[in-house]
Amino acid sequence: MSDRIIEGDKNPQFKTGIVKEYDPKTGLHRVEFPDEDEVVSYWIGASSQGSQDNKEVDPFAVGEMVDIQFDWRGENGRITGAAFNQVDTPPWQDPNKRGRQYSDGAELTHNTETHTTEATAQNVNLGPEGRTPSSGIGHLVHVTYGSSAGLHPIVTGSPAVNIKE
Repeated sequence: MSDRIIEGDKNPQFKTGIVKEYDPKTGLHRVEFPDEDEVVSYWIGASSQGSQDNKEVDPFAVGEMVDIQFDWRGENGRITGAAFNQVDTPPWQDPNKRGRQYSDGAELTHNTETHTTEATAQNVNLGPEGRTPSSGIGHLVHVTYGSSAGLHPIVTGSPAVNIKE
């Protein structure tokens, strides 16, 4: 067994806090710890799915409850995720539904039971960058690939959707 585990007092620390600031230039956050007299951290990075060639930016909102893992000294930390709580609850109660819900009401979900992916937004762009996006949709759009005519999209739910190839 490693000395780190045996010594006990040198194990990493786990804390929960509230985001106070976000710097979009660096991707760093400052976090307040209510259980420590509202002490605010130095700038802390957040875990991401990619930061080199394939970049993912998903900042935590100011006021959001987050989980942070610190080293055993409490000096070096990383936000590992957000935490649902009594105030901020999951957007869906269906255990088969995975997805994202955004602050402007847009949603992107996938139901693993029905094999349905849904996008709900004011504007949906289905095609290469630089093309004019569809506008004024404002309701559910279903996109399914692999029709009987070949690999062409079938779009239902809105006559305003434009598929760009």
